[in-house]
Amino acid sequence: MHSRLLTYGTAFRLLLSLLFTSLIASFCLPLTQSPPDKESRGERQPSMADLSDSYLLGPGDQVTVHCMNAEEFGNDGLRVDGDGNITLPFLGRVKVGGFSVREVQQQITDNLAKYIVNPVVSVNLINAQSQPVTVIGALKAPGVIQLQGKKTLLEILSSAGGLREDAGPTIRLTRRATNPRIGLPGTQTDPSAAFSFVDIDVKDLIQSKDPQVNIQVLANDVISVSTSGIVYVVGEVRRPGGFPLREKESISVLQALSLAEGLQHTAATSKARIVRAGSNATRVDIAINVSEVLSGRKSDIALRADDILYIPNNAAKSAGIKALDSAIQLATGIVVYGRY
Repeated sequence: MHSRLLTYGTAFRLLLSLLFTSLIASFCLPLTQSPPDKESRGERQPSMADLSDSYLLGPGDQVTVHCMNAEEFGNDGLRVDGDGNITLPFLGRVKVGGFSVREVQQQITDNLAKYIVNPVVSVNLINAQSQPVTVIGALKAPGVIQLQGKKTLLEILSSAGGLREDAGPTIRLTRRATNPRIGLPGTQTDPSAAFSFVDIDVKDLIQSKDPQVNIQVLANDVISVSTSGIVYVVGEVRRPGGFPLREKESISVLQALSLAEGLQHTAATSKARIVRAGSNATRVDIAINVSEVLSGRKSDIALRADDILYIPNNAAKSAGIKALDSAIQLATGIVVYGRY
């Protein structure tokens, strides 16, 4: 009996030991395992090394050239000159403009083989500056984008954050005469003959009505997205403010009221007015009875860019110029501070 108790006690202690070891291992395992890196999570960040095959070197780019078995090659960056050349030991001026990093590396290796036995060469791009594309206008992130390989117009617009809500109906692409001419219908040349340009319809581009419109963008191109006109609706409406016309040239009064989410119950619809810019910085007041337009007794009126539709309060007089001026100032403030 005593020996049997000893056996049970030994087995029990062994079981406790195994459980304790397993518990310690479960705590230590997360500490000893390294966290997954970005590549394993699919979050690999692009680097200059990614451009070895796609990016073509040009003036202003900076590279480093190392040769393992030649002390003459230092660690300093080499800037590509205006003619597309860099200067190297043994080789002198080497043409690198228009070639990828990988092609330049192979070219230097082949040329150094005349002076060094089995040269081991590495070329790295450390600063890309030679393939700029300027994107301006109604974009979420306008600026200068460095081309990385072949890019289409849509890809460049996407890199600039896409179009803003107030983007207009056209995109102008301007190109230097030193680059191949823009191959789209309607392409024009400026009087100096230094540039060509074409206006591209935004709707045709986005809806892919004509695939040729989504042309390849070249270095030093300038892409300008027009800003649409704005119609202002102020006064006794639920959402006063400025509303972009986008690709349209005009909208009707009823459409403008719809964008403003309708009339307030205090609106004097029979005394509404349209304020329109005239010649010589003057303005023209156009009376409109919104009630009759809503009922269909009067034809709707087209509002143009910069028109102001003013819906007064019931208590306002038809000659309430002060109230009208205040409404115009409110509309301007709303647009300036982006409250629409």
